[in-house]
Amino acid sequence: TSSDEGSQHTGAIARRPRRRLSAVAADPADPTLRLGTCFGPRVRLSADEFDPPSEEDEVKVGVIGSGYVGLVAGACFADTGATVICADIDEGKIDGLKENVLPIYEPGLREIVVRNQDDGRLSFTTDVGRAIRDSTILFIAVGTPPDEDGSADLKHVLAVAATIGDNLNDFK
Repeated sequence: TSSDEGSQHTGAIARRPRRRLSAVAADPADPTLRLGTCFGPRVRLSADEFDPPSEEDEVKVGVIGSGYVGLVAGACFADTGATVICADIDEGKIDGLKENVLPIYEPGLREIVVRNQDDGRLSFTTDVGRAIRDSTILFIAVGTPPDEDGSADLKHVLAVAATIGDNLNDFK
């Protein structure tokens, strides 16, 4: 379940107050987008700082989280021809995946994982930063267990978002 997937991350992340994300559209004369939170500083991203991918660029998909959602999504993206790197902080899970030992059962999934690893389109790592830097498209697929009030606990999603911000090296 989602709560099982998220529980492996709880030791490394301190609880933070909920924050609403906000974005301010750029002035046409100023090609930047200002992103931030209600409680934090705004970040200015300029299109001039990053080169958008061209049609010739290979699609490299990064999937952060290799549980029920991330593993299936990553394997399916690879099966459509994309190069995919699935990242997870659970070293045991990643070691198993590299040896085609899947932590979940989904009919046909093992065959897809084996085929795409053998063909070099699917790889696994615990180096989340490298997965972010080496990808052109990113998907966050970490657990969102229920919070005390029953709502989705987004601390893992927010932690990955912060890691993406720390490792952003190009237009994604």
